[in-house]
Amino acid sequence: MHSWSTTDVGGSEARAATLLPLSLLPLSLLPSAAAFGISSFEVYEIDQLSPVNISRKAPTGSLQPSALPALNLPVWARNVTQRSLDAVKAVGSDPSAHLGDIQQLVASGIDVDLTVQMCSWQDPFSHPTACSLKLTPTEDHNRYLDLRVTTSTFDRFPTVIVIRLVVAEDASKAVNVPLSFDALVAALRVDDVDRQDDFLGQHLAPSAAASALGKARLPWAAGSLVDAVVRTTRGWNWAPCSNRSRLRTDGSAAQSYEDAIKAALAALASPGWTVGFETPVTGRSGISFQVQYSLCGHLMWVPATVQSAPPPSPPPPLSAPTPSASGTGAGAAEADELNE
Repeated sequence: MHSWSTTDVGGSEARAATLLPLSLLPLSLLPSAAAFGISSFEVYEIDQLSPVNISRKAPTGSLQPSALPALNLPVWARNVTQRSLDAVKAVGSDPSAHLGDIQQLVASGIDVDLTVQMCSWQDPFSHPTACSLKLTPTEDHNRYLDLRVTTSTFDRFPTVIVIRLVVAEDASKAVNVPLSFDALVAALRVDDVDRQDDFLGQHLAPSAAASALGKARLPWAAGSLVDAVVRTTRGWNWAPCSNRSRLRTDGSAAQSYEDAIKAALAALASPGWTVGFETPVTGRSGISFQVQYSLCGHLMWVPATVQSAPPPSPPPPLSAPTPSASGTGAGAAEADELNE
């Protein structure tokens, strides 16, 4: 038998970030005799302003929950995925009967400007077409995640139910508070040698990025660089969000924010080193990294480079004068004078 149900619960209030332990869940959420467990999950689609390399092509196909740490998901998407798995697991009983409860558990631990929609369908092997969800006019793909969680009973002939969760940026819930900071170290160069550390290119929480840089033991590439960007961004006096499609900020405000970030990084840089934005590492040593965050319903990022001054360019080689084909010119005139 094929069945499906759907729910969409909004809300713009700030929510607690910790999942309720099973012992504290309402009685309606406690597992029944027909207990369900998570058999797999799938990242079906993920979008944001730029292409997202999550180490697998989406749709990823069925993955075990233990495979989540290996996916290079942005911090906001990793949080949504982990929260979704935890919520479905906490319910334990027939998830299609508790979509509203699961939605509330998910929404209570993710960014307040994201809206969660959910639906479910049974027996996906006989009915592979997913249940349908539609974005509201205020939701968009600035941040968008389509996640499928497959659950089943532990019977000899199990009941299989798939939960579809769509999480999208919602302009109606935008706040002028930076959310979901994400740090990615793009490049590290030491004495003209590009390093190949495992954390390069990985989306990390700022604390994890700072820890990874600390283990690299490069005094000029410490985690304090990431911390400086996050601290300056959090402390900035952001203007209220606008109803327009673009982030409201004038040129002087944007320049002042950029100058503040540059000053914070320059204070940590070694003497003679330079700080730039959206520039590659061209000096003998340096680091290129970006800090990403959500603000007023928009995905923002600071692409910074701190590096030693590049070596001076060598002067162009001197070239000898070339006589013209007619035998005239400076070189030919000098030769005629010597022959007289």
